[in-house]
Amino acid sequence: MKGKKFRFSLASILRLRQHETERTKQDLARKMQDRLAQEMEVSEAKDQLTGGSAEIEDKQTVTVKFLRRREAQIEAARQVLNRANERLADMKFEEQQTRQDLIQKRSAEEALQTLHDQEKAHHLRGIENAEDKQLEEQALDIYRRQQLSNEK
Repeated sequence: MKGKKFRFSLASILRLRQHETERTKQDLARKMQDRLAQEMEVSEAKDQLTGGSAEIEDKQTVTVKFLRRREAQIEAARQVLNRANERLADMKFEEQQTRQDLIQKRSAEEALQTLHDQEKAHHLRGIENAEDKQLEEQALDIYRRQQLSNEK
């Protein structure tokens, strides 16, 4: 026997929470990819900074002009590295914030999902109880008819 169809009154809010959670997951994945790319940029900047020392070792005579130019290159590479490290720190912070946001959104979604599951279980128990009651009434009707027919 079929009972009344289950309808969760907060279904639209649950769908919204699920959508927000999914969107935050995607945002976190994008931020993680951006952070990995920034880590590569930091690594390249470190390589650029340390790469000039081999150039000095290969050179037989080192002039003042060469040393000044090299010092300017090192300073420029150091500034690039510092900016890359700052961007990386910002990206790590944003990624951590997004993780926290995801935890909160997932928690809100799970709370609604739990409420949905509880209401559905309650609904199903109600249907089962109604079916049991109807079967009992049918059995009682049959018993009464048999008693009436036995008395006649």
